[in-house]
Amino acid sequence: MGAINLTTKGIEALKPGAARREIADVKVTGLFLVLQSTGAKSWAFRYRAAGQSRKLTLGNGSMGLADARKAAMEAAAQVAGGKDPAGDAAAAREARKPVAAAAADAFETVARRFLAEHVDRKLSANSAYRYRSYIEKVAIPAWSGRRFGTIMRADVKALVKAKADTPILANRIFSTVSSLFSWALEEEIIATNPIAGMKKANRETSRDRVLTEAELVKVWNAAVATETPYSAVVRMLLLTGQRRTEVALMKHAEVDLAASLWTLPKARTKNKTAHTVPLSGMALAVLAEFPKGKSPKVFTEVRFDVEKARLDLACGVTGWTLHDLRRTCATGLQKLGVRLEVTEAVLNHKSGKSRGIVAVYQRGDFADEKREALTAWAAKVSSLLG
Repeated sequence: MGAINLTTKGIEALKPGAARREIADVKVTGLFLVLQSTGAKSWAFRYRAAGQSRKLTLGNGSMGLADARKAAMEAAAQVAGGKDPAGDAAAAREARKPVAAAAADAFETVARRFLAEHVDRKLSANSAYRYRSYIEKVAIPAWSGRRFGTIMRADVKALVKAKADTPILANRIFSTVSSLFSWALEEEIIATNPIAGMKKANRETSRDRVLTEAELVKVWNAAVATETPYSAVVRMLLLTGQRRTEVALMKHAEVDLAASLWTLPKARTKNKTAHTVPLSGMALAVLAEFPKGKSPKVFTEVRFDVEKARLDLACGVTGWTLHDLRRTCATGLQKLGVRLEVTEAVLNHKSGKSRGIVAVYQRGDFADEKREALTAWAAKVSSLLG
């Protein structure tokens, strides 16, 4: 029903109906008297926060009209100041829960459910790897010991802001956490999404960084000296021009050493297209450092965040990312005179020049050209290393 001028006598005279009713107060916007079909009464304040309708329970029927209006006006002042009183009240209730009762609502528990029930089942291997990395290495350490329902908008902003010096990473972390909260809302783990309507705070700019020949030598030599799985991934990225997670998650079963060929199934590629990568002698030498063992993966225990910083210190080259190695390889191929369509075939990248029926019929024809290109590129890298 519409807003009316509530009075104490009028409230006492109200009779319950067959269904629950909410009666708006004309004097205080957002204040409602809730009348249940049983006759029970309560007060609520309705407002919007982050683009969503919110409801704050103010008190039961024993609360008088004057007190209800005062509480509603106080809540309205909080909303005007950018606060979310209903969210704050929910967080306070969660904080008072006994540990045993809240175990299933622990942030880490919910986050790992998200990984097992959504990420691992519905995303590609490469995407799942990135999601797992951001959840396990960033979100869980930041919010360990917290209940999922206590994580608020400000917490997410602080998490993203901590990575503001690397805008792309900050945005990827935000997207991952946003997906987590959307899933939790769908699973009814939370009643509202605290970051609904929140946008990425960092503007990404297209990178064009290519390592100079001198920088390439420094990075390579430092990688060789560290002798870790990560350093091998760096060298393979430079020699093959493939994507970071494609190399990092390489499996022994994908590699045919006798044929000098690495075959990526479509489930492991960004464009969902199976892809073959000819392996040069230098690439095979890197793989020889990691013979087949119990793990199906060639490179185990790769810690990108920690080891990248160590490699930067060791080589003295700054301002570069692992993806820049892919661009460096592509640029190197172009300088060697490799045709654009062959370079794109090496990278498994489809632009407007290599789409459509031409791409379907030419895909097999580039096998020899790709091998020649990567062999020539390895020779160039070898000559730079002296």
